Amino acid sequence: MRIIHILFKQGKLLNFLNLFIAIILFLFLMALSINMQQAKLEVGTMSHFKNKQLYKISDGLINEEDVNFFAKPSNYDRLHDFSELMHASTQFQYYIANWQPIGISDFKGSAIFGAYYELGHSEQTSNRDGKEYSSIKSVQVTQNVFDLNVVQLQQGRTFDADEYILTGDNIPIILGAEYAGVYQLGDQIDIDYYFQTFKGTVVGIVQPLQKIVTNSRPELLLDRYVLLPLMSLSDPPSYLNKNAVKYPVFFKALLLTRANGMIISELDPLSIRKIVGSIAQKTGFDQFSIIGADSLRINTLVQMTEANQFTLLLVSSLMFVITMSILLLTLFIKTKKNVSTYKVLLISGATLNHVCLMISIQSFITYLIGSIIPCLITMILTGFSIPIFLTYLLLVLLLSLFMTIMTYLFVKKIFSKLDIVRELKG
Repeated sequence: MRIIHILFKQGKLLNFLNLFIAIILFLFLMALSINMQQAKLEVGTMSHFKNKQLYKISDGLINEEDVNFFAKPSNYDRLHDFSELMHASTQFQYYIANWQPIGISDFKGSAIFGAYYELGHSEQTSNRDGKEYSSIKSVQVTQNVFDLNVVQLQQGRTFDADEYILTGDNIPIILGAEYAGVYQLGDQIDIDYYFQTFKGTVVGIVQPLQKIVTNSRPELLLDRYVLLPLMSLSDPPSYLNKNAVKYPVFFKALLLTRANGMIISELDPLSIRKIVGSIAQKTGFDQFSIIGADSLRINTLVQMTEANQFTLLLVSSLMFVITMSILLLTLFIKTKKNVSTYKVLLISGATLNHVCLMISIQSFITYLIGSIIPCLITMILTGFSIPIFLTYLLLVLLLSLFMTIMTYLFVKKIFSKLDIVRELKG
């Protein structure tokens, strides 16, 4: 260790330069770790949509048709039964991720969570039962949204199966990554959802940069969103008709949202029309049309994601080669400059191999120190994401060991070209 201490004291400027380059290298590794994890998630997500056909169900209940349809209590049941059979079908995936702002009372967050913030609109509020509700970005999701998009949580859990059934005025919610620090797991939040009040309980917080495919957009970043389970009714709507009268907007909106989903399948349009037509015949609800969703944009996004992953690997390899070259150059300069120090060590009884080993250990320590700052930045930026942190640590360890071995071989090669005996004589 005394030799390593001496080596650190010699050529302080070059040692500092070497440390600075190491920090730059590990900052690059930090970005690579985050991008690798994100690319892995995106490729995994898009693989579920690759070469799939997407179709949308669009109801025809507009204006007078809407009024006439819901004037008959039995039509609530027809619409309910239609959506239930669509969700239960094993011949395709019935997928709903519906953008729908909600109101939150005594909202603790900033304006960035506002429903229309990205459009440049100021925060919108409404009053209900003596409370002020802020209009907040939200998306209603079915269970397969989490499965197909491989949504990762940094805290908590996803929704349980029974939480997709409306049984009372308590509903679970999952918050986007930027809500971390604003709300905590278990917090109770008053929600205005389709003009009906609920008590929301925070059960999970999403990892940063998670994206999902929605009914209207091929890609939605969840960082600033509240996720709600798209709930079904525990009883037939006709049985709950008194509540439908009391809360006409809520029941109608919920039933329509569940009925206007997206079909994901490898089947051709004719086959889909036959299957959905059979469901319509069984339930007595046929006031809808099947629209071809934007499969081209989804497949283009899949191709772009795969291309981005290849580009990331290519750029990473290029940056790695450049940084390695700079590190080896500084190592060469430092080794040549410290020949006099190495002569003293050799005269003092150290062997050539031992000196090379000590120089390598010095480099290894330098790399470990250089990895600390990027490590802290990684943890802060990713919300202490364990997968990203472990990926970064693995890259640090592999690169540090590789550079240590390279240093040993490189220094030994430099010494082999020096006339050590002549150098020792002066």
